Amino acid sequence: MDALSFVQLATSRSRAEFITSCPFPFLVGKVTLNEPLQPQRTIGFEDGITQAMLRAKAEKAPQEGPMVLAVRKVQETFPDMITVGRTRNNDLVLTDVQVSKFHAYFRAHGRDMELVDAGSINGTRVGEDALPPKGTGRVVRLGDRVRFGHLEFTFLDAGGCWDTIKNWSRSVGVP
Repeated sequence: MDALSFVQLATSRSRAEFITSCPFPFLVGKVTLNEPLQPQRTIGFEDGITQAMLRAKAEKAPQEGPMVLAVRKVQETFPDMITVGRTRNNDLVLTDVQVSKFHAYFRAHGRDMELVDAGSINGTRVGEDALPPKGTGRVVRLGDRVRFGHLEFTFLDAGGCWDTIKNWSRSVGVP
C-alpha cells in the first residue's frame, strides 16, 4: 500500500477502523522529493545543493498532501530491520537525490522503535540530534521529528496519522 492509499484509507474510514487496519507507526511529513532523473550517486550537502535551495524548490512545488510512510517490514531482505533508502529494495522508499541508497533502518526493541543511520552521506536526525553514521541508534518516540537528509517527518502512531490526514483534508476541503 502506498502513501496515497493510506490517505484514501484515512479519509474513507473512521479513526477506529483505520487504527485496526494499520497497527503500525507512520512517518508523516509535508515533503517534496527531488527525484533523480536517472540512477546516480547521492548528492551531498557539500555538492552545492543547500538546504535553503531545496526548501525554496519545495515551497514552489504544488503540495498534494502529506507524505505518509508506514514503518513496517515489506521486503524479505534484512528481516530484523525496516530499511529506509532511495532504492526500491528498501521497506520505506524515499526517491530523493539526498537520500542514500541504504540510508537508515528501524529496529523493534519490544514496544520501542530504534532508528540507526546506516552510514548515509547526508545524515539522519531524531529531533535536533544527529545519529552517528553506522553508530548507535536512538529510540524514536511518538511525536518525534525524524530527518533523512533534508526530508523531515513526524513519527506517529496510527491514530496520530489519521488525525493528521483528517486535519489536512479538512483544510483543503476534502470530505
